[in-house]
Amino acid sequence: MRELDIDDKMTAPPYVGFTADLLTGFMLLPDPEKRAEFIKTSKAQFHTQPDTELPAILRVHDDRAFLANAHAPQHWYENRKIVDAGHHGLLCGMIYRAAILEHQVNGEFKLDHAKEAVLRHLRDRAIKIRHAKLDKILKQHRPCGHLWAARADFVELVGKEIAVKHFPCPRDPAGLKDFLARGRFFQELGLRIRAPQRGHPLFDPETLWRVPAKLNLGSPARLAAQHQLPAGDAWMWVPARV
Repeated sequence: MRELDIDDKMTAPPYVGFTADLLTGFMLLPDPEKRAEFIKTSKAQFHTQPDTELPAILRVHDDRAFLANAHAPQHWYENRKIVDAGHHGLLCGMIYRAAILEHQVNGEFKLDHAKEAVLRHLRDRAIKIRHAKLDKILKQHRPCGHLWAARADFVELVGKEIAVKHFPCPRDPAGLKDFLARGRFFQELGLRIRAPQRGHPLFDPETLWRVPAKLNLGSPARLAAQHQLPAGDAWMWVPARV
């Protein structure tokens, strides 16, 4: 079982920005080994230099060009790799979120329903993506799918104009804790619900990077009300190409 190495101290001032940057780099890195190394290195810096901004250590990674501006979403469009990672992650988040909410409403879910809704919406916007590529993207982001589902729910809740200024969430204690609580909500349901005739849960308990149960977060303030796809402003984040 994997767990995000975040404690209550990291969700309080003056460390909220550090933790939000940690989540940013973690969510955008597509490689599982690099995710693990990123968490390890970041937490090591927190213990030795807790007042240092996280971008100071992003430069030691091979992906430094990719992550250098990852903590500043307003500059994302200067880096195509960051844009693609952000859009792909959000697509996955919308799919996982829809599957979980479908189960909440109907008592069961079919991931193919959510995937087809995504593909249909993309086709309506003249954006082509193959099933195989969407499956590859889903597999890539599945270990942090609960965090992307939380991001998708946040975008749906506040709208694109606000969400674009806050990745992955507002950088204040309340915003960070609410995001992590939202992620834990989708995490617990995604680990519990199972697709019909398949037997395995939506999220893999062996590879999912869990929000620690020990964190004092409470419940999400409010989940977005929309249960169907396509969903509101979140779809404005779908790229011109995928």
